[in-house]
Amino acid sequence: MKRILSFGFVGLLFGAVSALAVESQTVPRGSSNPDDFVKVGGAGSGFLKIGIGARGAAMGGAHGALVNDLSAIHWNPAGVAQVNGVSAYASTSPYFADFAQNFAAMSYAINDQFVIAGHFNTFGATGIPITTLLDDQGTGATYDIADMSFGVTFAGYLTEQFAFGITSKFVRNAFATLGATNVAFDVGTQYDTELYGLKIGFSIHNLGGQMQYTGSDLATTDEIIIGDFRAPIDAEYLTYPYSMPLTFRAGVGAEVWRDDVHALSAEADFITFADTPEQAAFGAEYAYDDLFFLRTGYLLNHDQLGFSWGVGFNYATGNFDAGLDYSMDMTDNLGLIHRLNVDILLDN
Repeated sequence: MKRILSFGFVGLLFGAVSALAVESQTVPRGSSNPDDFVKVGGAGSGFLKIGIGARGAAMGGAHGALVNDLSAIHWNPAGVAQVNGVSAYASTSPYFADFAQNFAAMSYAINDQFVIAGHFNTFGATGIPITTLLDDQGTGATYDIADMSFGVTFAGYLTEQFAFGITSKFVRNAFATLGATNVAFDVGTQYDTELYGLKIGFSIHNLGGQMQYTGSDLATTDEIIIGDFRAPIDAEYLTYPYSMPLTFRAGVGAEVWRDDVHALSAEADFITFADTPEQAAFGAEYAYDDLFFLRTGYLLNHDQLGFSWGVGFNYATGNFDAGLDYSMDMTDNLGLIHRLNVDILLDN
């Protein structure tokens, strides 16, 4: 029965992928030729697509099948099922133009089969100068951008080989006095084929309705008829609703070699978005005595990201494990992106 549920879950994900493929294509205005279908950047909440944690980022974003820590909340929530005991995870990444991303999560293993976790993710910048057509150097006033999400993940095993994960999260986009909120869901699975260590991961992210900005900066007063002498009326500008970046990720990974001291793992992911072209990610991780790690990866078909690398250290005593990871992404025009995360596991 559990095996039937496992394959049913995978089939459900494939069905959702088909729907995503249809939704992610838009016909250019005035065209009826199916060959003219193209992707457009029509989704908001773009911060939800930014990778979490140095390990997955160092591997080029190829992390949906092998992820087994709390960064799985981003890459594939099914990976949370592998987190034992009580775990805490924190990640930070300074971006260009004084933007920064910060992520924190905690989890608790309910039993040997199920895990529950909570997370908080922020992306934004503060003190951005307000400019106008007349004051292009700034008016002296500033505003903030504060995108965030927080939610709960429930993950577990249906069989010894098949894991699932579901995340429910509250999402908010905000800048100046404007804000938009929504609720979204992520669903993922991981399957250990037990064939040469091969593991497969599928996940769908940011399932939810549309968002729409509201706020005091949209309020205005206007004349009913231009040139009319009657008093102006209070009015409000209407903003256009937008969707979150619906995303599908499929990954295949394996520990391709191991002896008493050395180990090498590799993974390849295919990622498709509702608002940008498809991408492919490739990554590898070398481990020395499960203590020191070297990682590298490459992301194909991204307008900025490409090659990445990173290192990691792990300290384990049996009842207390701690990990420290660092990664660096090289962009075409925006400089280097650094990530640092700390992972702590108690009562393993």
